[in-house]
Amino acid sequence: MKRALSCLCCASGLLSAQLAVAQDEPEEGVIEGGSVETSAREVDGALDGRAKRVERISAKELERRNATNLGQALEQLTPGAGVSPVGGARGMIIDGLPASQVTVLADGLPLAPPTGSQQGPLVDLSAIAISPETIDRIDIYRGVGPVGSGSAGGIIIDIVSKRPTSRATVSAGAQARAIASGGWQQDGASVQEQSYDASGELRLSRRWYAQLGGQLTRSAAMDVNKDASSDAPARELKSGQVGLSWRPTNQSFLRLRLLGSDQQTESPGGEQGIFDDQIFQRTVRPRLQGRWWLTPDVRLDHHTDVGLHRHTFQKHVIASDFDRVKSLTRFEEATQSVALTRFTKSHDLAAELSLRGWRIARDGETGALEEQQGELGAGLTDTWYVLPTLEVYGRGFAQLSSAFGPGLSAQVGAAYSPNPGLLTWRASLSSTQRTPTPEELYLFFDHSEVGYQVQGNSELAPERLSSANLGFLLTSSDRTAGLEVMGFYHRIDDLIVNEPSAADPSIFTYENLESAHTGGARFNTQLNALPLRLALNAQYTFMPLARARQSGEALSLRSVHAAQAQVRRMWWGERVETWADVSTRSALVVPQGSVDAPGYALLGAGASCKLWSRSRLMLDVNNILNQTNATWGPNPGVSAMLSLRAGYSVE
Repeated sequence: MKRALSCLCCASGLLSAQLAVAQDEPEEGVIEGGSVETSAREVDGALDGRAKRVERISAKELERRNATNLGQALEQLTPGAGVSPVGGARGMIIDGLPASQVTVLADGLPLAPPTGSQQGPLVDLSAIAISPETIDRIDIYRGVGPVGSGSAGGIIIDIVSKRPTSRATVSAGAQARAIASGGWQQDGASVQEQSYDASGELRLSRRWYAQLGGQLTRSAAMDVNKDASSDAPARELKSGQVGLSWRPTNQSFLRLRLLGSDQQTESPGGEQGIFDDQIFQRTVRPRLQGRWWLTPDVRLDHHTDVGLHRHTFQKHVIASDFDRVKSLTRFEEATQSVALTRFTKSHDLAAELSLRGWRIARDGETGALEEQQGELGAGLTDTWYVLPTLEVYGRGFAQLSSAFGPGLSAQVGAAYSPNPGLLTWRASLSSTQRTPTPEELYLFFDHSEVGYQVQGNSELAPERLSSANLGFLLTSSDRTAGLEVMGFYHRIDDLIVNEPSAADPSIFTYENLESAHTGGARFNTQLNALPLRLALNAQYTFMPLARARQSGEALSLRSVHAAQAQVRRMWWGERVETWADVSTRSALVVPQGSVDAPGYALLGAGASCKLWSRSRLMLDVNNILNQTNATWGPNPGVSAMLSLRAGYSVE
């Protein structure tokens, strides 16, 4: 559930926010000395009491956590909301919103493709590799999305690349997670996961830069309840990227990158099984990004992204060593977007245009399929600095889909700081439309050998999400203490759910639920000057409302109470850090007929040591109470993770 709650630092700040504000330093791309001194205000999630629209996770914080994938980096956002703490395709349920309302971007472009799994269109966060050496930060938007995010609403996560600053940089890391209670694997092994990564940047000349990175992760299959059947598959993930950047000026750039990943998962059938399930996924994404300052106050951004995905689901016949291909799916997509922004003293005005098309084709035992769709979108955005203490942000985006016709999304937010640096009020309203994914429309996951199938539904209607957020951020004058309270309400009309068919309960199909809503509040606090030089970070989410509006039936995989807390201390000139943490939730609502998911509390502790500049050794022990639940987590029991990272830079 929590990997290391470890190492939240003051610079990471409190969660959420809705609007941007001028900061002490200009954003990358600002032309110094232009006619507008406050152009392109940089947004920041630091605990400074200023109005801001994003929560920021800095590269420094990611390095302290030793996060090597997006799932690990974002665990702080969802106390008690994940289903399982390790491995597999996971969705994030944030503020009660389904995983389909979580959008993952990289430098403003969609990154995570459909997973093609039996769970449907969940984002496999643990399959998205990240490196603190190559990214500047991770921005999380709630409700009000940035320019270029299209019609996305809900939660938008943007992984922002780092601007090269050194002549040469190299970094490498390794980590291993071991299980203290042996016997949960069929082969008796105790190492659950191993991960290795390396990255580097090189300044080729004054204007040219090259980037290179890669990661290898291996996870063992788990049999938590020791019934000779896998509760989580074995997995091997290889990913990498290569990039080339040209900066004709300090403000303008052209960046070409190639991202690739290769993932294999295998679920052993067990002693009584006939088949092993095998899934192979391969993704290649070439992308081109450019930023050009046409005048000191006008900026042009353009993005080109092409995705090529291949997904193979097959049954390996144990007795004959023969592979039966159930489905071979090829998914191709392309996106072109352009944004033009004009900066004035009191307004940041932006116009954007996007064009997207995709094609899906499938063959194998589940039958042939070929479908394609296209979408055109246009939007306008304005950040209005009404007063030094008041900002208003508005965004409208219209889209036209070849399959679903026209749609309109609108977002508005405001931030008011009557006492700058101490108190900030925030509010936002949004109404967005999400069209069904290719998986929701056309997925056919044939698992009839064990008694079920999952089918798409080409008759689905788009979801309509209406959201409201209201809250405040209060900080002390010396910035050592802060409290954030945020209330939220979300209503989703035509919510897309996966339900058993009335005619045959073994066949699951996607359907539109007429309407559902969630509501509650988040409470976050930081105390960084406690006695004995201790620091405390704590988050609590109270969500009493998560139901279908007509029937009143509770939505699955939600809990009423969820919380995290961590106490930490620095030693010996901040070379050593130690911490203890707890993560807990109340009972989880599960689908009808499933095993129960009772509440639990996970205890953990850890320590990290800075060996030398840019090098750190960390040991993190989780689930000390040895709680297990094969279906919903936590599993598989007490675990210890050892990480080592080393880096070197030539300025």
